[in-house]
Amino acid sequence: MTIIVEIKNTNSAGDPAYVDVHHRDPKTGAVTPQVVRTYMLDPGKSQTVAVYSAQVLVVREGLEIPQGEAEQ
Repeated sequence: MTIIVEIKNTNSAGDPAYVDVHHRDPKTGAVTPQVVRTYMLDPGKSQTVAVYSAQVLVVREGLEIPQGEAEQ
């Protein structure tokens, strides 16, 4: 299954927003930490994204991709 999603950065100025695409395991629901693709959205701009089954979109600020929490 595929859906088409339009994402808009509603900020009128400032830094771009980033949308990362990750895979999700359909059996466990676990999301892989590896980014499959990244979209950059400048302020006020939109992006159309095809989202496929077992994918997750994550919106973030800044260029650095956050890593998972360290194990205790």
